[in-house]
Amino acid sequence: MNITNNLQTAMRTAAAFISGPEGRSQLLKITAIASSILISIGLIRYMHTPKTINGKQELEKTINVSQEVTFKIWDLLQEILTGKEHPEITRYPSSKNLVFSIASIPGLIFKTPLPKFREQVYRLSDERFANMVKAQEVCLANQLNLLMIPHARQFYVNGVPFIAEQFINIHNESTQKELYQTLPGLDETARQLATFIAKTGFSDVECRNIPIIDDTTEFQGPRRVALIDLEEMHGAQDGIFGNKALQRTGLLRCLPDKLRDIAQAEAYRCGISCASISANIQAARTKEMETNQELQEFYERTGIANNPRKLIQVYDLDSLGLDLEEEKNINQLYLKDELKITPPIITLRDAVKHVIEYINDAIIHAPENDSTTKKRKILLPTNWDDHTGEISKYFKHYSLAPGLCDESWLERIVNALVEKGYLFQLITISSRGYNIQA
Repeated sequence: MNITNNLQTAMRTAAAFISGPEGRSQLLKITAIASSILISIGLIRYMHTPKTINGKQELEKTINVSQEVTFKIWDLLQEILTGKEHPEITRYPSSKNLVFSIASIPGLIFKTPLPKFREQVYRLSDERFANMVKAQEVCLANQLNLLMIPHARQFYVNGVPFIAEQFINIHNESTQKELYQTLPGLDETARQLATFIAKTGFSDVECRNIPIIDDTTEFQGPRRVALIDLEEMHGAQDGIFGNKALQRTGLLRCLPDKLRDIAQAEAYRCGISCASISANIQAARTKEMETNQELQEFYERTGIANNPRKLIQVYDLDSLGLDLEEEKNINQLYLKDELKITPPIITLRDAVKHVIEYINDAIIHAPENDSTTKKRKILLPTNWDDHTGEISKYFKHYSLAPGLCDESWLERIVNALVEKGYLFQLITISSRGYNIQA
């Protein structure tokens, strides 16, 4: 404002002292220069004037929750909330929400907190939608044009909160992991993801939550990703580096070396840095790559590469080096009246047979779209409280499954199968059971 006033005063002063044709010519030149300066000042002010970003309005674009939609959900509400099967409902896995689509409502996917959260359902739904609005605002303000927030709208049916989201057809998690490791054109995408995490605190960063949209090998240019699960924004540190205690992978471990360097540099520029964590991630990633290479070599050597559903076949159980005649009283092990077995005495030989049968059954019934690695990654359950239904079904199918429930036997069986080359590795032992890679 002071610059403008000074220019106007100077022009009036010049007009008062300049006369004659030559003076008028000089005055016109001064006026033209001053006008040009004033226009430039106006443009600069316009460009730097804060613009109001309405994230909610942008998020809700194209999403119309009509009466027909609410009436259809009303009709199916009992089935939706109880998990009952219905031919129109397709469900998607989620630990905290009911996620589903309805055949007669194409182009939308619906989310609502699990009924077990009771009084928290409104808060949880509101927080999720607020995170989506925040994400939209951050992307617009920082020109993160490669990050796509699915359009969405919040609504209620009979007092139950729902979020209707734009449906995006994406690959499964194992395929997404492979795409991040192999596709070109992700340099700028990695940088924008790091910026987004730093500015929002998005913390549940897994390949499945940031799927690549432009996923064909023929695609040219920077690739877009969708941010499809923004429920957690608990801190950028977890989002960038991961959190082992919370089982969060973090952006850096989703990316190959080149992209990791780009993302880490951007995170550092945004004030998110931890050299010790970064070094640990690098070491873990190196170990992961070495293991993946060893696994591929194992699959080539055993013929699994050409036959992902190849079954485990041990023709000579004695070759495992176990005391196969060792006995246990199965009824004393389980202490479950409804699962009493006759005869109660079984041998380690029986256990080995049933563990192998269980592994083969899991390989046979693995989803067709899963990668070879995922088809053959199997949980051998040991926790009765968590897996009663699964083990009970197994009992009905095989009569008994001692090796799955007695951990001293199961550990010896798995280790013997790994040592003799029938399994690739025992991945982890948890409260749920033994995770193996067959």
